[in-house]
Amino acid sequence: MVNKKTDITNNNFSSFSIGIIGGSGIMGKFFESVFLRYGVNVSVWSRKNKETLQEFCKKPSIIMVSISIDVTEKVIEEIGTYISDDQCICDVTSVKMAPMNAMKKTGKPYFGMHPMFAPPISGKMEGQNVIFCSGENSQQQESFIKNIFEKDDACILQSHAEEHDEIMSIVQGLSHFFDITFIQTLRARGINLEKIFASRSPAYALKLMLSGRTLYQDSELYGNIQIQNPQNIKTLETFFTEAQKLFTTIQNKDIASFNEIFNTQTKFLGKYAKRSQDESDIIIDYLANRILSKTKLEQRESREKIKSEKAEKVGKEIFSNTATLGILGPKNTFSYIAASQFFTPEKFSNICLYPTISSIFSAYKKGEISEIFVPVENYLHGSVAESLDGICAGNLPIQAVYEMKISPALFVKEGVEKEDITEIFSHAQALAQCSDFIESQYPHAVITSTASTAEAMRFMQKTKNSAAIAPQEQCELRNVHMIESGIENNEKNSTRFAYISEYTEKEISTTGDISVTAREGALVFYLGKDAPGSLENVLHLFTSQKINLTKIESRPTGKGFGEYLFFITYETFIVDRVKNTDFLQKLANITSHYTLLGEYNIYK
Repeated sequence: MVNKKTDITNNNFSSFSIGIIGGSGIMGKFFESVFLRYGVNVSVWSRKNKETLQEFCKKPSIIMVSISIDVTEKVIEEIGTYISDDQCICDVTSVKMAPMNAMKKTGKPYFGMHPMFAPPISGKMEGQNVIFCSGENSQQQESFIKNIFEKDDACILQSHAEEHDEIMSIVQGLSHFFDITFIQTLRARGINLEKIFASRSPAYALKLMLSGRTLYQDSELYGNIQIQNPQNIKTLETFFTEAQKLFTTIQNKDIASFNEIFNTQTKFLGKYAKRSQDESDIIIDYLANRILSKTKLEQRESREKIKSEKAEKVGKEIFSNTATLGILGPKNTFSYIAASQFFTPEKFSNICLYPTISSIFSAYKKGEISEIFVPVENYLHGSVAESLDGICAGNLPIQAVYEMKISPALFVKEGVEKEDITEIFSHAQALAQCSDFIESQYPHAVITSTASTAEAMRFMQKTKNSAAIAPQEQCELRNVHMIESGIENNEKNSTRFAYISEYTEKEISTTGDISVTAREGALVFYLGKDAPGSLENVLHLFTSQKINLTKIESRPTGKGFGEYLFFITYETFIVDRVKNTDFLQKLANITSHYTLLGEYNIYK
């Protein structure tokens, strides 16, 4: 199975039309939304449609079969009798040999694909794997679909049907089988689940979550993944043979044989053993922080039960005192340090740390946290795209902005010398802020971007001859040495962080070491049809009121090419200055939609 990039010669997404059979299902609906976003002519069919399957099949250039695995072959056979030689069939299933053979028998152009994911919350395919199995006479149609997926930042893998099913017998068949039998064993042993969850370590919590995740899915879908893949039996027979060897070794209390079995598997994994350790550390640290934060929240909610009951009567202001704050973690990222400087100790004690900015906004959307503190702009390198996208997508209210001086440092493990460094880790923003230093001092070093500066420190500690760019506060870590400080491109380097909350407080719970330096407002607006002068009309409205704009940025809406939203910030407060005018009404008239995100103080 290999990565494969499509030879994209143009972006004409109207050259083929697509019909999705099973378009009312979860995956069918997801693919419909993806294709519509790129302007593809899409139609869907399910058994509830008034038109027959035969009538539906006359129209699309590509017919995508997205239905239950156990009936896919039968439906493909039926479709083959309805369509012309110019139409193409594509299946979307977790097994490939049987559907590919069924499509081949129709004598029509065909190819297969397998999306290795459930529909993402974001609605985009970014970073997701899709496996393609090429068929016959379908190169153009297959390239057309790949083109769209790559534009949506999916990762395309190429495989043959037999190879695909063999790999899936491990990736899906064996792993799902283990998840089910793992929980079966807990149930059969009569273990109290509450006690297991209470005493779990973060690593074991991850195992429980993955098994629980499997058992939360559709049993018929997962049953067909087990039953319909012919390679599963062979893989499970091997599993039972190897499990019996290990069982016998444990039963005989043979530590020497156990060591041999254990070390043989470690050797087989090779470099992937260490990589698994390093990458799972990040997840486990995140889970540990989240479990701790959740425990703190539960304890606090218990202590303040009476206050919470009063909050329902009194209003949102009391609720804001028990809010949970989401921050980019782990400990001692620039975000963590900024939040500790900005908020009072009481406020700062109730935080949840997240590995990425996007995961913070996702947690907010799910209700896991009620407030957000994220970087939004750097003095040297401008806006933080992930934060702006999260704010604009949710029309989230900004309550305050805190500006903190950023002075990164270069760290290595004890014993590593400056001239030994061959790789440098850090967050993309920190790397950009220190680009002059890196170019002059380490022009040949491999530069690796990480989700946070704290994560960069973790990778540095586990990677030979490497360094990390992070806040100077990271020097508290053991076996770590700071070899250079003040490595930013400009001594004025600073970053602004936005405090986001639905609940407006009379006074922000800040420390006494900071003060208000300016006042600012922010809003997001959308224009209607792309027409000359549309943006100019909006800008002229601000000019007419002598309102100085401090930022204007366009961001893609994700709905199609050429469709953008505009994020602007401005000096002073519109609501105060123009409350006696029809300014906001005029803004509503010349935009298709606008949202005032907040008018707030900037602290420093």
